Amino acid sequence: MDVRFGLDSYELNEYGLPPVELVNWYALPAPDRPDKGARLVPVEGVENAITRPSGFRGRGCASFQNIFTGVIAVETAQVLLFPPSTGNTLGSPATLGSLGGTTGEVDFAASFTEVVVCGSGHATAFAAGPTATAVTLPSGVPQAAAEINQRHLYVQAGTSVIWYSDVADATTIGGSSFFTVEQEPQDVTTLLEYNGVVYAFGVTKITPYVATTSVTTPFVARQGAEIRMGIIGRSAKTIINDDIFFVRTDGAVCRMRAGGYPEVVSTEAIQRLISSDADSDDVVLSGFSFGQRTVLQVHIPNTGDYFYDASLGLWHRRKALTSEFWRYRFYTQFDGLVYCQNAVDLTPHLGYLSNETFTDRGDTLRREATAIVPIMDDEAVDMLVLEGQSGVGLPGAVQGSEPLAMLRVARDGRTFEDELTTSLGLTGEYNWRPTFGPLGYFKPPVAVLKIALSDPIGYTVTGATINPDYV
Repeated sequence: MDVRFGLDSYELNEYGLPPVELVNWYALPAPDRPDKGARLVPVEGVENAITRPSGFRGRGCASFQNIFTGVIAVETAQVLLFPPSTGNTLGSPATLGSLGGTTGEVDFAASFTEVVVCGSGHATAFAAGPTATAVTLPSGVPQAAAEINQRHLYVQAGTSVIWYSDVADATTIGGSSFFTVEQEPQDVTTLLEYNGVVYAFGVTKITPYVATTSVTTPFVARQGAEIRMGIIGRSAKTIINDDIFFVRTDGAVCRMRAGGYPEVVSTEAIQRLISSDADSDDVVLSGFSFGQRTVLQVHIPNTGDYFYDASLGLWHRRKALTSEFWRYRFYTQFDGLVYCQNAVDLTPHLGYLSNETFTDRGDTLRREATAIVPIMDDEAVDMLVLEGQSGVGLPGAVQGSEPLAMLRVARDGRTFEDELTTSLGLTGEYNWRPTFGPLGYFKPPVAVLKIALSDPIGYTVTGATINPDYV
């Protein structure tokens, strides 16, 4: 019997069983193994790019090489520029300016000459020099920002009013330079620009706006393109490659491609996790592209960080060893690397993703995968055999030189027993087969198995079999 570890992750299951989880692994297609369908690959590890003093919180990062060379990162209320340095590290930062008393994650909206950084209640425009100029609306305060055709647009907090700047001047906003998202009363929560369209996300609908050549009416709603669904919060949206992702007010995660209608990509289990969170309006979406993969991160404030990998359309979870959360929440590509910003610990730093690193800046990453196994009558399980990259232990007397796999069994489908261990093979033992057993009798209708690895090695699971006939 083949065991599908992690391949039905975060789907609702019957009988009230433990969830099928996939933690710090992700699933990739296995065209060379049609009998298996997919393999489990370790998530990218994180290498340190720079370490910052404690006492701050990361709120967003981005890069705009036509204006500033380096990575712009926001720590609490400081906006900093980290220039490139030797290797893959970043240099000591220069302070670009402040965001005043803003809270929450920030928006970046860039033209050819200016970058606007907007938090909830405050926005500042930064230009080369550097110069920093606070953005003041004729009425109210800004909540979100976007840019199109050299004009910056700002949502007035708590309203459906959107202000727009003069051309090539993010801070000059006339007293009549606004439009209102109409047709029904609603607050506009946030903005997102993509491919010449600005999407105004509200609590009940999404309205796309396009630029015109008119001086008096520079933006108009695209006729017939309004989408009757709202967004759960101002930070619950992002763009990765050519896809817009956002979270609906009911907790469903949606993907919207250019000119298309949103499709739900979340499972019912993921949707329930979001909608049942006490602070669900503070859900944060971010993500990155790595190689050919598009990876979306959904941060659920009191629950954890869940990732949607478009390669197979499957979900997985990432978290630190001593936390229910992944440390990183914001990503930007600069100089061929994907940099990520710590948003959890009060020790802000930037790292970069590496598929040759299997730790979080040297800290252990524990990988786990669950499988539900159907059982007929009282079925004896002589052994469970893992298939994967054996012989990848590390040289020397270090963690990973004698790598282990762990297994926990819930033979009644609910109660996990003590953890078992087996060797993954020493360096060079490429024909080694990690084996657990004999495991004894399991009770119908199902048993639950959970495997885990914590050694910093690149072990990819290509399959698992109960009672194979080749051993």
